[in-house]
Amino acid sequence: MNTTMNPNQNLLEQITQPFVAPRTKAARTPARRTTAEARPAEPALWQVTMGAAQSPLAERALFAAVATVSAASLVWLALVTCQFFLAWESLATWVRTAML
Repeated sequence: MNTTMNPNQNLLEQITQPFVAPRTKAARTPARRTTAEARPAEPALWQVTMGAAQSPLAERALFAAVATVSAASLVWLALVTCQFFLAWESLATWVRTAML
């Protein structure tokens, strides 16, 4: 069973070997751990794409649009809440006068 191209880094096969090997004393071999070689010269792919896609002007424009819409939504919510309380007060007054 090969899960990787490099047989030295086939961790799955090293883990399953004691379970599928015949029951002998030699079957208990410790699994070797290998570390992947890091390449510090090349940046990660997400860093390259995010660096290329990042534009300060577009970011500021998006932030301004979101802030404007958020402020307008809060103002609209305050006005609707005031209208609700005024309508509730007039309804309570109307019910009070109708009951008398």
